[in-house]
Amino acid sequence: MRGDNRREKGQGLLEYALIILLVAAVTGLALAVSGVSLRDVYERILNALSGKTSPASCSVSAAQLANWQGLEGNWRGGIQPAVDGFQVCQLCAGMLGGYSGSDYVLDLSGVKVENVLPANNGFGMAFRAESGESGMSGYMFEIEQQNKTKPPVVSFTKWVNGVRVNPSLGEVELPMDYDWTTSPRIQIDVHGDTFTAYLDGKPVLTVKDTTYKKGGVGVATKNGTTLRFKDLTAQGPACQPVQQRSSPVATATSVPSLTVEKTFFPQPVETLPPGKQKP
Repeated sequence: MRGDNRREKGQGLLEYALIILLVAAVTGLALAVSGVSLRDVYERILNALSGKTSPASCSVSAAQLANWQGLEGNWRGGIQPAVDGFQVCQLCAGMLGGYSGSDYVLDLSGVKVENVLPANNGFGMAFRAESGESGMSGYMFEIEQQNKTKPPVVSFTKWVNGVRVNPSLGEVELPMDYDWTTSPRIQIDVHGDTFTAYLDGKPVLTVKDTTYKKGGVGVATKNGTTLRFKDLTAQGPACQPVQQRSSPVATATSVPSLTVEKTFFPQPVETLPPGKQKP
């Protein structure tokens, strides 16, 4: 009888072990299909328990982390989940919790803007940023339009303890007829001391600065705007093809291309048609 009991107990333990292995295998397969590695999950759990942010991995997204942290300062609120992604109220901001890095390509997709006031419209993407008791310190790429009589403007700005430093690192006006409220894709290439912004796949502005070396990413709105977006992703150098440095996505022709280096009024780069040489 005792031998039978021992065999039954042994069989029970073996069955439990097989069930645990099966659950682990199914979970690992589901994570792999969704693009999340077990190592990333393990690191995020450890970082969450220790209160630390994770290093820049190959790629992270707001849809995966689903962890937005509000910014200190004069912001009214944070970022909330929506049916088709996320929503940001007027003068609200949030940082993607659990992520911090140095070099990455930010991708804000599915942007839909509603200008609820006739002035002070716009939104921004924070990068290499940290939130302190006094507010955010870091960089931000901003798209804004003061009113309908003025053209939209894109700029790179520096923030210190919740205060935007003037003048900006660089800015440029977009065409009056450019619809910045439904831009399908906005990308920021952060590499060393060089930051390049892309609208609809076309580079529009490049600046250089060395103040902040590392930090998190986030989204913010101005007082006259509410924002919806599908996802925010940060792609590290490990998973970026070499050719992606010069052209993250397909090219477009709706916006101008400019390059500045710590200048307030950037000068356009002269472009020539294919096959034509400069006289």
